[in-house]
Amino acid sequence: MHRLKLFFVVLLLILALPVWRFIDLTVIIWPHPVLLSIFQTLWASIFLALPVKLLKPSLPPLRLLITLGVLSLGFWYAGPLSDMATIRPEFSHCGRLTYTGFIYPARSLLSDTHQDDLEARNQLCWVRKMVLRLPMKFDSTQEFEDFEKLIQQKLLKPEIKYRVSLPLIAVLYGSIGMTLGEIKGGHTFVKSLHFWREQYTVEISGRDYSVWNWPHSSYMKFEYGLVERNWENLIESMVIEIN
Repeated sequence: MHRLKLFFVVLLLILALPVWRFIDLTVIIWPHPVLLSIFQTLWASIFLALPVKLLKPSLPPLRLLITLGVLSLGFWYAGPLSDMATIRPEFSHCGRLTYTGFIYPARSLLSDTHQDDLEARNQLCWVRKMVLRLPMKFDSTQEFEDFEKLIQQKLLKPEIKYRVSLPLIAVLYGSIGMTLGEIKGGHTFVKSLHFWREQYTVEISGRDYSVWNWPHSSYMKFEYGLVERNWENLIESMVIEIN
């Protein structure tokens, strides 16, 4: 029975990081602080508190509940995205207690696979933050043109432009286009897609990683490849719909 309990604890601890990383998708899809804190609290309950309780059954449940309550408040306070300005893509843009935001500052100490993963995810948070900070409307054509130029300057800054960022860049320009009306907005959207498709070309699925990165590298290439290989078809369908 003790060995079975120990096996279960080790299994939970092994799964803790992958599940924590998976929760980051919430930041990309719907960066709501309450929703993210609920997922992170559930994660902490199952993959951190439960193993501790199994290893130390005498630990008072109230102490665990208080600890989880403090963690939940911390998750909510940290939020899905950082407060850093979007002017610098290399800043840490994911929330401080998300998987990416927590580990990103130490990326230089990790393997190439993990560095690419963290850089790409941080880039996604960066673009997602730009989407959330879009103005509700533009008072003049000049204001729109100045804003569009600023967005272009920002998006050209990253040294490594990951192709996986293209869906969010499409959302960014689609949101901008909605403020301009159907015809002009559609033209802006289509033009931007063709331009950024030629800029954001780095595919993680096509990277060559050292053998000691396996099996993480194989999974990473598969995961990012799902977006990188199928994004062209999604672009074409969006263009047809707009036209």
